[in-house]
Amino acid sequence: MESLHCINVADNKIHDSINAILFIERIGEWLMFLNLMARFKL
Repeated sequence: MESLHCINVADNKIHDSINAILFIERIGEWLMFLNLMARFKL
């Protein structure tokens, strides 16, 4: 039962890191979009 708990904790950590990576990629896309908008206004 204890080993199952360890696997579950590891799985949650992997899931959190995947969410963090997706979040960072989304911020990167948003910054690129803002950069393009600023360039066209100038």
